[in-house]
Amino acid sequence: MPTDIAIAAGQRTEVYRRNFSSIPATICFEARTATEGASLDGSIEVQGSNWVFSKDPVVTPLQASNCVEKGYWDTFYSVYVTAETDVVVTVEKQPGTSWLLILLLALVVIALAASAFFAIAR
Repeated sequence: MPTDIAIAAGQRTEVYRRNFSSIPATICFEARTATEGASLDGSIEVQGSNWVFSKDPVVTPLQASNCVEKGYWDTFYSVYVTAETDVVVTVEKQPGTSWLLILLLALVVIALAASAFFAIAR
């Protein structure tokens, strides 16, 4: 389900953020002017992780169709758009990690740790 984000001229707005995830991803979004006949102008700033290796932000021109890459080391990752004219950015919802899957994985790890503890305690 897509999300529309209205961005006023000169405003820096976060359009995507992912924290505590080292899974690579391609984030794609569309941009269009809010005023018919205006030209699309602005920039995209990608801020990758500073957790392990320091990384400078990458700035590219805003286009009608945009894609940015998130790598393995980008544990903390944000994408910002700064528009020179009023724009609307449409971001497709990225598939997230299911909390049920995380809970199930945590329970499996706890069960394995408990069984190992009791096997050693005998």
